[in-house]
Amino acid sequence: MTRTVVGAGFAVLTVFGAWGQDAAKVPEFEVASIKAAETPNVAAMMAGGKMMRFGCIAPDAGRFECTGMPLRALLVRAYGVKTYQVSGPSWMDSERFDVRAKVPPDTTPDQVNLMLQKLIADRFRMTIHRETKELPIYALVLGKNGHKLKTPNPDDKEPPIDAVMAGRGAPPPPPPPPGGGEGGGRAMMVMAGGGPGGRAGKPGQGMMMSMRSGLFELIGKKTTVSSLADMLGNLMDRPVLDQTEIKGDYDFTLDFAPDGSMGRGGPMGGMMAGPGAGGAAPGADTPEPSGAPSIFSAIQSQLGLKLEPKKGPVDMIVIDKAEKVPTEN
Repeated sequence: MTRTVVGAGFAVLTVFGAWGQDAAKVPEFEVASIKAAETPNVAAMMAGGKMMRFGCIAPDAGRFECTGMPLRALLVRAYGVKTYQVSGPSWMDSERFDVRAKVPPDTTPDQVNLMLQKLIADRFRMTIHRETKELPIYALVLGKNGHKLKTPNPDDKEPPIDAVMAGRGAPPPPPPPPGGGEGGGRAMMVMAGGGPGGRAGKPGQGMMMSMRSGLFELIGKKTTVSSLADMLGNLMDRPVLDQTEIKGDYDFTLDFAPDGSMGRGGPMGGMMAGPGAGGAAPGADTPEPSGAPSIFSAIQSQLGLKLEPKKGPVDMIVIDKAEKVPTEN
């Protein structure tokens, strides 16, 4: 068995200037580099057992690192926006980059974000503007019988999410496929991970997506419902907005089969598309032939939540210009 780990009438402004920052006063990393990263091929990695990580972490107080991140994801990380709030050239999802930076002492998480904003603007020679668009969305709402999310166990040891992102270990062994047997290869992607002191996320917090024989399993640890909505927006064909009003951190597991609503949303959409895509219509409760529920049915039956199609205003970051190859470090 093989396994892969991968861890949302305006003036044109530089990226860091768009939020009203004085360019002369924006903090900077002491030393930083942005280099092209290997573009992942999930099928090849599953066949060859190659391990890759995706995401941003702070391994210690003096470092900040992002691995295998598309430009869209870097902007999402830098600005704290949603994947669907960034619009730009098609290559911002296909081209991936590694960031390595030295952080000055006593730097706050907000300052790290500002440093990343400036680094992206400088190296990609980027300009942007902001606008509001009316777009189709899914609203994540509370089901009629209440949610089924679990309260995290405070006595849990370091979750595998943190260990994998920091390079200290591998994900737990996968469960057997439906019907038993070994089944096909398995890919596991770590979408988020915590860092020391919460600098790159809360310690132990994150989500892991497994893909096996065309079926998906999404595991969340110490994760907010808002973060779950963001992840669903990455997987689906439209933004997902959290309208549950559920606060706090939770653990959950979501097992489902991909359908026609998946494979087009955000930088991970194409990677998540797999066997079974194009099955049940969006919102349908009809299970896939494998017997696994669609993502809409799974969210209702397993989490006690519901996705409702709507339209709504979405604040956007629009990339006007960006060079595909970052300037020399």
